[in-house]
Amino acid sequence: MGKVEENSFRRKIKKSSSSQELNEIADQICSNWDEWPRSLYFDMKNRILQGSFLSEQCLVKLILLSKSRTLYNYRTVFSIDSQITLMTAGLPDIDLEKKIAEYTAENLRKQNYGSIDISLKALRDFGSLASLTILEVAQFDISTNLQIEKMNKKLFGEPNLDNLNFEGITVYSKKLTSSLNIRLADLLKEAIESIRKRNKSFESMSFDWSTL
Repeated sequence: MGKVEENSFRRKIKKSSSSQELNEIADQICSNWDEWPRSLYFDMKNRILQGSFLSEQCLVKLILLSKSRTLYNYRTVFSIDSQITLMTAGLPDIDLEKKIAEYTAENLRKQNYGSIDISLKALRDFGSLASLTILEVAQFDISTNLQIEKMNKKLFGEPNLDNLNFEGITVYSKKLTSSLNIRLADLLKEAIESIRKRNKSFESMSFDWSTL
């Protein structure tokens, strides 16, 4: 990047009142992380810390590339999808993993399905002992309902769209719910067994914060 182009970007970062423009520049900084002057990142970081809006997606990218504790702590609330992205990248925050585990456990109990599937897969593949107890308690809490769901499945079978007109939407929905609850319980079991097998503390699985 030439000096004139660099100064042009710097002026836009410092002066722009357009959140769309700042997001576009942040995306470019991320895409050219190893080539562009690091000073442009610091200019963008200062704008963010001063209160300029940056989309959650762009902010997460910057956090993962910079490994900046300051940028991460600046935003206190992330969506569950962003939390999973941050955790699976090895972000060094034990509370983040616990939040994901607690989110997953509570929604399993309430049968609020949302992002349970991807949460369980993330914990299965990347979780540490920090989330083990939370998941074990959830497994115990849903065990009674799981036995009921297994009985229902044995009695009434799998959901089949071809039989929808014959069975009706109510019967089909009950079959679908039972099948989903069983599948998620199996995924929960996989996550617990995988974490036990890894047998690693959170600290041994994370990268360090940078000075950026």
